[in-house]
Amino acid sequence: MFAADSAGMANGDLSAVAWSADGAWLYAGGKYQDAQSANPVRLWDQEGRGKGRDVAVALQRMSPLLADFVAEVGAETGLR
Repeated sequence: MFAADSAGMANGDLSAVAWSADGAWLYAGGKYQDAQSANPVRLWDQEGRGKGRDVAVALQRMSPLLADFVAEVGAETGLR
C-alpha cells in the first residue's frame, strides 16, 4: 500500500477521486484550493505513485469527480 504525494496541499481536501480507464493516472478534486484560490484537479502519473501536479479546471470545488468528466478534461488538455 502507498499514499499518493500530497506535498504542498495545506488548504482543503481531495474528496472526489478517480482512476483513468487504463489505471495509469490517478485524479482527485474537491475543496482543495491552490495559491490562486482556484480548485484544481490533482494528477498523479505512474499509477498514482508519481509526483502530484495540479491542473486548473474550475473556480469552484470539484464534486463529484466522475470518470467521464476526467476523460473529457484529459481529451481537451492532452492529459492521458
